[in-house]
Amino acid sequence: MTGLAIGLAIGRDIAMLLLIPLAFAMIFMVTAWTYCLRGWLAAMMTNPRRRRAVIMGITLAFILLAQGRIFISTCSTAPIRTTTDQKLWTT
Repeated sequence: MTGLAIGLAIGRDIAMLLLIPLAFAMIFMVTAWTYCLRGWLAAMMTNPRRRRAVIMGITLAFILLAQGRIFISTCSTAPIRTTTDQKLWTT
């Protein structure tokens, strides 16, 4: 992102150099949330019964996140019946 900001400063305007602190701020924010999540998971993993539930929940959330669009598109569209399909069913 730093290279992109420098390239934009060269190609467009020098004000694009203000993107460099924003890029580093985003990296630090993601790092902070990752550190917070690691601490929360470490606290949750101390209890063996809760550990299994957390692992199951994370796995289920990952599967739903990966397959969610396909599931929604499959369930939301109704099959379109043509007149030839209706004739086959009536005979």
